[in-house]
Amino acid sequence: MPPMIASDLPRPGTRSAARLAACKGALARFVAGRPHSNFLDFRVDDPLTRDRKNFLDPVHYRAPVARRMEQRIAESLRVGNAGPTTF
Repeated sequence: MPPMIASDLPRPGTRSAARLAACKGALARFVAGRPHSNFLDFRVDDPLTRDRKNFLDPVHYRAPVARRMEQRIAESLRVGNAGPTTF
């Protein structure tokens, strides 16, 4: 799931947050049954997504975010399982 600026993520406990969590869960379950596939969730609230300098706008990220995503994708391919996503 691609990242977005943390300030635009739904607030915990809201209906929107529940919908996002349900969507992430459905995607994770779908991917779990597919060989050679991983679900990476970059749509999280963390220091990288809180820094506005890392985004052109709420959904278009800059190189530092892309590089970290690249690292996590490569790691998930090596390990064979995405595990929890953190930047």
